[in-house]
Amino acid sequence: MRTSNSLALALIAVIAAACTSAGASSAPVASTPSAAASVAASTAPSVIPSVVPSPSVDACATGSLAVVSGGKLTIGTDNPAYPPYFAENAAGAKTAPWELGDPTNGKGFESAMGYAIAERLGFAKAAVTWVVVPFANAFAPGPKTFDFDLNQVSYKVERTKTADLSVGYYFGNQSLVVLKASPLAKATSVAQLKDYVYGAQVGTTSYDAIAAIIAPTK
Repeated sequence: MRTSNSLALALIAVIAAACTSAGASSAPVASTPSAAASVAASTAPSVIPSVVPSPSVDACATGSLAVVSGGKLTIGTDNPAYPPYFAENAAGAKTAPWELGDPTNGKGFESAMGYAIAERLGFAKAAVTWVVVPFANAFAPGPKTFDFDLNQVSYKVERTKTADLSVGYYFGNQSLVVLKASPLAKATSVAQLKDYVYGAQVGTTSYDAIAAIIAPTK
C-alpha cells in the first residue's frame, strides 16, 4: 500500500489548466485539515503553462480539453493494478496487459473514480484509455503519456515540484505484511522491528516510513 496516513491523490497533467484558466467556475472542493496542511506545505509553483483560449471557445467543453490523444481521455496507473483500488475480473478473466486488478472494468475504487471523472468531463466510457505508468514515472519530470494518473499517490513536497496533485480523496495508514510464523507478527513496538529486512517499492512513502520510523539495522 503506497498511501501514508495523509492522503491519496490524482496526478493531473495539462487537462485541468485548459479549463480553469478560462475563468470557468467550479464547485468548491471540501478539504480536510490534513489535506489543507499538505497543500500549504508546498512551495513549488505549478509547472503547467497557462492556456488562453479564444473568448468564443468554451475551454471546459470536451472537445476543447488539451488531452494527449484527441477525443479520448487517457488515465495512467501502475501494473500490477492492486486491489481494492482496481478490482479483479470475475472468474479470473484478464485484460492485457493488466495483472491482478483490471482498471478497465470500472469496479475498483480508483477505476470507478477514473470513469466518474471522465463522465464529468464529457467522455463516454468507451473513450477512456488506461495506460501503464510505473509508479515513479507518474511524477517524474518530462512529457507525460497520460492526462492524469490514479495510483495511490500520497503527498510529498518533492512530488509537487514536477506534478500537480489533486485534493486528497482517500486516507489510510501504513501496514506491515508478515507471515504468521514470523517473530514480527508478535511485535508490539517499533523497537522490536529494527533487526529485520524490509521490502518496499522505491520512491514510495512506504519506503520513507521504513527508513525514517523503523530505521532497521540491516
